[in-house]
Amino acid sequence: MDIVSIINQISFADAGKSLLKKYQNKKKENLRWVIEKEMRQGDFSRVNEDDMIAIFYRLTREALEGTAICNLRLMARLICGLNEKGQLTANNFQKHAKILADLDENEIVLLATTIKYLEKNNDSFEIYDRALDNALIELFGEKQGKINILSYHSLLTGLQRTGLVVKNGMGSSKYKYGHEFSLTPKFKELVDLFPNWEDIATYSCVGNKER
Repeated sequence: MDIVSIINQISFADAGKSLLKKYQNKKKENLRWVIEKEMRQGDFSRVNEDDMIAIFYRLTREALEGTAICNLRLMARLICGLNEKGQLTANNFQKHAKILADLDENEIVLLATTIKYLEKNNDSFEIYDRALDNALIELFGEKQGKINILSYHSLLTGLQRTGLVVKNGMGSSKYKYGHEFSLTPKFKELVDLFPNWEDIATYSCVGNKER
C-alpha cells in the first residue's frame, strides 16, 4: 500500500471504516493486554481519582502513538511500584514516564542486564558501576575489535539523553570497559521502584554475544 492510499483511508469523517480506527483499536487492545498482565493484582483504591485519570490518559496516549509493548509494560510496572510505596501521583508518574517510553530495545536490554548484576541490599555507586561493566562484558564480550567498541559506546552515548547514564571525566583500569560511563541516581530510583526488567527485555539485537 502506498502513502497516498494510506492518507486517503485516514478519514476522521468516516472513522468507523478508516485505517486509523483499525490502528487505534489494535493499540487499545495492546494496552488492555499490558494492563491485564501487569496491573491486575494491584489495589489502586487509595489513589486520587484525578491522578489515576491523568496517568491512564498518558498511558493511552503513548499506546496510540505507537509506543512499543515492552515500554508500556515498563510504564505499567512503574505505576505498580509507585503505588506499592504510596507514591502514585500524576506528577511522580510523569517524572519517569517519558524516559521509559523513549527507551529503545537495545537500551532496555542493557539496563535489564545491568540490574541482573546488582547485589541485594547494596546500593553503592561502585556496585552500580561494576554491574554496568559486567553487563557490557556479557553483551559485548571483552572489548576486542573496533566495531565492538563503537557499538557499546554508541549505546551508552545515546542513553545520556535519558539522564540514566553520564559520561565520566576519567576512566578506571579496575573495569574492563574503562569506567567511561556511570549510572545516575535517577536510574537507582527507577530500580528501587521496580527492579524486575529482564523478562521484558528481548535479546535479539544488542551486542555480539550468543544468548
